[in-house]
Amino acid sequence: MTTGVVVAVFLAAALICVGTAFGSWRRRDVTPAATALAVLLSGAATWAASAGVLHAGMPPVLEQALVVLAYPAKHVMIAATVMLSWAVVDPAWRPRRRTVVGLSIVPVLVTLVAATNPLHGQFFRAIAPTGVYPEVEFGPAFWAHTAYSYALLGYILVRLGREWWRASSIFRKQIGSIILATLLPTGLNAVTLSQRVIFHGVDYTPVFFVFTGALMARALFRQGLLQVVPVARSQVVDTLEDAVLVIDHSGRLVDANTAARSLVRGLRKDLPEEIVGLSADEIFHHEAVRPLLEDNCQRTLELARGLHMDLRSRVHLDDRGHLLARVVTARDVSDLVLADRRLREQLSTIQDLQERLQEDAIRDPLTGLHNRRHLMAVLDAVLATGDQVGLVILDVDHFKSVNDTHGHQTGDDVLVAVAHSLLEGTREGDTVARYGGEEFVVLLPGAGVEATMRRAEQIRARCQATKVPIIVGEDPRTLSVTISAGVAVHPADGADARALVAAADAALYAAKAGGRNRVVCATS
Repeated sequence: MTTGVVVAVFLAAALICVGTAFGSWRRRDVTPAATALAVLLSGAATWAASAGVLHAGMPPVLEQALVVLAYPAKHVMIAATVMLSWAVVDPAWRPRRRTVVGLSIVPVLVTLVAATNPLHGQFFRAIAPTGVYPEVEFGPAFWAHTAYSYALLGYILVRLGREWWRASSIFRKQIGSIILATLLPTGLNAVTLSQRVIFHGVDYTPVFFVFTGALMARALFRQGLLQVVPVARSQVVDTLEDAVLVIDHSGRLVDANTAARSLVRGLRKDLPEEIVGLSADEIFHHEAVRPLLEDNCQRTLELARGLHMDLRSRVHLDDRGHLLARVVTARDVSDLVLADRRLREQLSTIQDLQERLQEDAIRDPLTGLHNRRHLMAVLDAVLATGDQVGLVILDVDHFKSVNDTHGHQTGDDVLVAVAHSLLEGTREGDTVARYGGEEFVVLLPGAGVEATMRRAEQIRARCQATKVPIIVGEDPRTLSVTISAGVAVHPADGADARALVAAADAALYAAKAGGRNRVVCATS
C-alpha cells in the first residue's frame, strides 16, 4: 500500500471518528454512555490523525512529537471505554471527579515519560525512520503502559461479559455489540504489537475504531438506548397526563415521561434535576409506596395534602421469565376522591335523614315517646315469645278541665311533664308510648302481676309529685298532676294484644270510676 493511500486511510478514519463523536455528543442527554463514546472517538480521531500526518513524512523532531501524542490519546480512549462500560452496566452511574482524576493519573505519567524519553530512554529505545513508518524499539516503561492498558481492557470485557450472562435477550444484543466493538481494535492491536511485520510496521488500530464507533453508536442509539424502553422517548408517552416511570431489573429508574418528572420534582425537591438513573429506593422512599417495587399492585394514596394518586405497578418479564422491567403509572385522582368523599357524605346525610324519618314515624312529636303504631308492633313481638308481659294504661285525670281552664299550651306542658315522669322510671327493655290524647301505655316484658302493680304505683306517685309551672293572671303558680292506671298481665288477662289492651283499658275505667289517682289491676 502506497504512502498516499495509507495517509488517506488514516485521515478518513479520523474524520469519520470526529463525525461519530459529534453525533454522540449531541445525544449525551439520552444516556450517560453517549458522553463516554464521544470522548473515546475523539481520542481515536486524534490517534488516527497523528498517525496519518506521521505517514506523510515529517522531520525527525516532529515525528517523535507525533509518536508521543498518540499515547495520551490512547489512554483517554481506554479511560472512556471504562466509563462507557460502567454506564452500560449501571445506567445510574455518573462520572465523579475522584473517578476522572484516578483514571487520569496513568495517562499523565505516560505522557511525561514519553515526552522526556530522550533523557532516560525508558519508553523508546530508539525511533528511527525506516521506510514508511519509523521503526520503534520499546523500553520497559512502554511495556508497563501496555500491561496497564490491557489490564483495563480485560476488566472491561470481563465486566461486560458478566452483565451479558445475567441479562435478558433484549440486553444481550446491546451488550454483545459493545463487547464486539471493544474486541476488534484490541485484537488488532495485540497482533500489531506481536507481529509488526504483517502490516509492514503500520499500526492500523485507530482505523478499526471507525467500526468500533459505529457498533457502539448502534448499540446506544438504535438498540433501545440500553434501556428497556422499546422506542426512544416516544412523543405519545411524553404527552400522557399520567406519570409513567420505568425501573429496570437492577432497581434503577431508566425512563420517566414529562408528567412523571414533574410529579417527582414536586414531591421530592431534594432530588437532583435529572431523576433518570436514580435508585428506585431513593424515589419511592415513602413506606406506603414501597409495595409498588415488589409485585403487581394498585394503591390510591394521598402523596401530599389534597393530592391523591392512583398508583399501579406492573412487572414485565422476558421470554425466559426473567425480570425485564417494572412500569409504575400514577394518575391524579384528587377530583375523583373529592367527589367520592362528597358522595359518601351525602349518602351518610341521606341515611341519617332516613333513620330520622323512620324514628319520627314511630315517635309522638309532642312528647318524644313512641307512638301507638310502634307500641302495638313491639307488643305483638313480645307476646310471640310466650313470656309474661305486664301492660299499664294510664290517663291524666281531669285533663279536659286543664285545657278548658288554662289553655291547650298548658295541656301540652302537662302531657310533656307526664312523659318525662314515665321515662324516669323505665328500665332496659321497657316501652313507653303515647297511646292517644292524654292516654299513655307502659309495656313491661317479663313482669308478673306484683311487679307490674308495683311499677304502676311508682309511676302514679311520680306523676302526683310532678308540678307543672303555670301563669294565673300575672302570678306564677304550679299545677299538680294525677293519673289513673289500669294494669293487665299476659297470659292471665289476655292471650293476644287486643285482649290484653282491652283488659287494661277496662281496669283504667274502673280506676277512674273509683275516684281517680289510683291503680286498678284487671285480675283483682
